[in-house]
Amino acid sequence: MNKVIFVSSFLKNYVLDNEKSLKEEKTVVIPNGVNLSKYKFKDRNHGFKIAHIGFINFKKGPMLLLQAFKTIYDLDNRYTLHIAGEFQQIRYVLYYQQMINEMGLENNVYFEGWQEDIDDWLDDKNYILTSSVLESQHMSVMEAMSKGIKPLVHNFVAAKEIYDNEYIWTNVNDIIELLRTEYESHNYYNFVKMNYSLETQLESINNLVFQLLEESKEPENKIIQFYYDRVKIFFSIDNPQDHIQKIIQYNKKFYELGMLEDIKSKVDDNATIIDIGANIGNHTVYFGKVCKSRVLAFEPQIEAYSLLCENIRINNLQNKVKLFNSALGKEKATGSIVNQNINNTGAAEFLVHPNGNISLNKLDDIIDTKLPRIAIIKIDVEGMELDVLEGAQNIIKYYKPYIYVETKNQDEFKKISSYLSFLGYKPTKRFNNTPTILFISKHDQE
Repeated sequence: MNKVIFVSSFLKNYVLDNEKSLKEEKTVVIPNGVNLSKYKFKDRNHGFKIAHIGFINFKKGPMLLLQAFKTIYDLDNRYTLHIAGEFQQIRYVLYYQQMINEMGLENNVYFEGWQEDIDDWLDDKNYILTSSVLESQHMSVMEAMSKGIKPLVHNFVAAKEIYDNEYIWTNVNDIIELLRTEYESHNYYNFVKMNYSLETQLESINNLVFQLLEESKEPENKIIQFYYDRVKIFFSIDNPQDHIQKIIQYNKKFYELGMLEDIKSKVDDNATIIDIGANIGNHTVYFGKVCKSRVLAFEPQIEAYSLLCENIRINNLQNKVKLFNSALGKEKATGSIVNQNINNTGAAEFLVHPNGNISLNKLDDIIDTKLPRIAIIKIDVEGMELDVLEGAQNIIKYYKPYIYVETKNQDEFKKISSYLSFLGYKPTKRFNNTPTILFISKHDQE
């Protein structure tokens, strides 16, 4: 299955909420289309003939239909209701017989059965009235609008996602206001033409087929697409064998998602997150696009940094994310990347030496206390975590952020925990295969 087509956004979202096996990237919304050439348009005016089309059953709100028409009849007894359809249950036959008599509508409600030529049947009508509780789109209304007939659409579930508010009534008194507004046949026709014409929907289907054919081709530069929390995510992949890239490509989701979701629970839209060891941008994209936070991302490896820049660009995060092709530590220096593995760039290490081609900086020298609130610092730098923390002491003391730091072994954990304890922090949670520990300040523990 390549795509599931829904005719409305409401139906799509309802199914996605209740059928977890269906992924949003497998869905698309293409409404039903009205063949405008089948319906003769006529510029009309206010009149007294009201149409209703469809089976008379629970879905169509038959009790509400009578109540709505009675309100119209009480305004002016020249109005008549013409129903093209049939009863589906005897209970509604009996109900209508009783209520039409009780309401005194015997001479104003006409049951005209199914119509072979709905275009001809609608020709002398002035309004189309609905009372449904749920519709996918309500095609009979759009067919009538194509003829220039004024719609009186009950506010069924998600009606306002399909129709303009000026065509919708919520309670029966609203109908009177709709009847009194200006009659604009050309507007009704143009509403259908612009939004729901068959020609437009066929073009959408053709575009979808073309898109699916294109997606079936193996791209030269592979772009992985998936949805997270109904946000469309893109990742440029240049090495399918790389550890992080392989996981993103195979699973169609963020790497280390459990930790990312924990971070999301701790930030708001105004927060700033510092991503130290950003690699190709898995975490950075999540912080910027899902958390909607400002991000400062540091990545010293030029190959990973290039892909990081591309992933920020294709996710349109240039205004949210500031990138640094730099390493961080406890002093200003230079160094080089060592122990590089082409299939695991995240495991590369940084060696400080005077002839290095990569700059090393202290976070305290880069960031000052004029920034908006720094809520999170995430550190994954393959053994230099303690150095990074020592070079960020002023920032940590001032902002008291949540700190997520990778600790490869127990010895590293003890050193980092001891240092952060000095700054008023304690470890609270562990994430990921390589232990990444959340440290929380006393300020947040209170």
